[in-house]
Amino acid sequence: MIQNSKGKEKVVNNTIINSSIENNNIGKKGMNYWILETGATNHMACSIFAFINYYKIKPVRVKLPNNQNVTVIFVGTVFLTKDIILHDFLYILDFMLNIIFVQRLMKSLKCQIVFTHDVC
Repeated sequence: MIQNSKGKEKVVNNTIINSSIENNNIGKKGMNYWILETGATNHMACSIFAFINYYKIKPVRVKLPNNQNVTVIFVGTVFLTKDIILHDFLYILDFMLNIIFVQRLMKSLKCQIVFTHDVC
């Protein structure tokens, strides 16, 4: 369940975890799955097709969850649903996962995320 700062609740029911993204980017590597991560420091996407726009940045080194260090040269905006558009996503070419940093998601949406045994 995601609850925004105005008290409105929205049950997500795997919209993020097992998303088939509304902009028809399914079928590309890793595009069908979005992992909510509490230990990440940035949102990361593995396919350039996830982005609705992106731009080149000064190269930055990033350590991935598998302890691999990679260089990031593109950052952009990802459209998950009509209600969830996230900015400052890193494009990681040599990675097979899409990661949404929970703390940044909550800040962007001005919401709380509650995990229970039967609702996510």
